[in-house]
Amino acid sequence: MKTTFISFIFLLFLAETHSQSTEILDILKDKLSPAKQIDNNLTNLKPYAERRETNENVFALRLMKDASKLETQVTKGIFNAKKLRDKLNQNNKGYWADEITTLIGYFNKIKSNAAIIQDNASSLYYIYNRKEDVLKYYNEMVSASHTILNNANYARETYKTLLEMQKWELVEQSKTLITPDKTFQNPINKKIIDYDTPEKGCIEGECDNGYGVYVSESGMKRQGKFSNKQLTGVGRIDSERGYYIGEFLDGFFNGFGIRMYNNGDKYMGSWQKGNKYGIGVFIKNNGSIIKGFFKNNVLTSEYVLTYTVYNFFNKTKKGCISGDCVNGYGTFYYDNGDLYVGTWRNGLKEGNGYYYWKSGNVYCGEFKQGSFEGFGSIMYGIDANFECYIGTWKNGIKQGKGTYVFRDGKYTEGNWINGKYQ
Repeated sequence: MKTTFISFIFLLFLAETHSQSTEILDILKDKLSPAKQIDNNLTNLKPYAERRETNENVFALRLMKDASKLETQVTKGIFNAKKLRDKLNQNNKGYWADEITTLIGYFNKIKSNAAIIQDNASSLYYIYNRKEDVLKYYNEMVSASHTILNNANYARETYKTLLEMQKWELVEQSKTLITPDKTFQNPINKKIIDYDTPEKGCIEGECDNGYGVYVSESGMKRQGKFSNKQLTGVGRIDSERGYYIGEFLDGFFNGFGIRMYNNGDKYMGSWQKGNKYGIGVFIKNNGSIIKGFFKNNVLTSEYVLTYTVYNFFNKTKKGCISGDCVNGYGTFYYDNGDLYVGTWRNGLKEGNGYYYWKSGNVYCGEFKQGSFEGFGSIMYGIDANFECYIGTWKNGIKQGKGTYVFRDGKYTEGNWINGKYQ
C-alpha cells in the first residue's frame, strides 16, 4: 500500500511538471533557430551598412522580425522555467534549482540582446542615419548576435541536463517498485537496477547540529558540518549528477567551492545561495570556457564582490579558534595569517577542507595527513586575472589528471607528474 501511494504521488508530481518541461525542451530543441537567422541576416546587411544603404532594407526588416520572434520564445521559456523551478522546490527537489536558474540566466541574456537587435534594426530601417551612426548600430547588433549565439549554445547544453533530470527521477522511483527478484527493468535505458540501496538517514555523526554524514531517500550523500539540519561550513555533496566540495550556508553552496558534473562540466569559484556568484571559471564538456565574474550563474562585465569565509571570523585569536582541530571538524588560524576550515585526524588536516592563504590564494578539496591529496582545486588570486588548477593531488603536489586555467582564459588538460604537465 505504501509503495502504491508513493508511486501515485511521484506520477502526480511528473504530471505537474511535465507541461513546463515539454515547453522548455521544445523551445531549446527547435525554437532558437531565429538566433542563427539573425547572424545570417547581419552578414547580408554588412555591405549595405558600410555604404549607409539601410533605409527600408529587406535584411534590416528580417532582423526586426527574427529578433521579435526570438524574444517571444525566450519569454515563454523564462515563464515556464520559473514555474518548473517553483514546483521542484515545493516538492523538495531544490537540488535541480541551480540548473533551472542557470537556464533562466541564459534566456534573459538572449532576451535582452534580442531587444537590442530589434531596436537597432528598427532605427536602420525607418531612419536615414549618418554613416557613423549606421556603423555604430550595426556593430552593436553584431556584438549582441554573438552573445545570443553563445547563450543559445549554453541553453541547448542545459537541454541535456533537463533530460537527465527526468531520467534520474524515473530511475530513483524505480527503486521503490519491488519485484520478486528485487530488480526493476528501467524503461529508459533497459538496464537492470539493483534494489539493494545504501543505508538512509544520518548514517554517521550528528546531522542536526554537528558533523555528520546524511544520505537522503534519493541517494544523495551530504557530509560536513550541520546547523539546524542544514550543511553550514565546509562539506561535500555526492549525487547521481556529480559532486561538490566547498563552503555551505543554510544548505546552499555559499563561498568557494568546486562542482564537478557527471556530463564533464566543472566549475571552480565563488557561490552565493546556490548560484555562481563572484569570481570563477566554468569549463564546459565541449571545451568552451567562461572565466571572470559571475552574477546569478551568468558571466557579467560588472565587478561582483566575492564572498570568502576569511572575511567573517575573529582574527584576534590564533590557533584552533573553533571546533575540534585534533580529531573532528575545526577552524585553525595560523600565526602567518593563513586559515584552514575542515576536518582533522590526529592533529593533521584530513578529509574535506578549505585553505585560505593571507596572500589571497584559495584551495578547496581533499587532504591527507596535512597535505593536499585526492581531488581539489587551487585558485591563485581572487581577481579577474586569476589562474587555477582543478584536478588530483599527491603529497601537496599536482599528480594525475588535471586542468590548469591561465590568466588569458586558455587552459591545458591532461596528466601531471610531480607537479609538471606532461
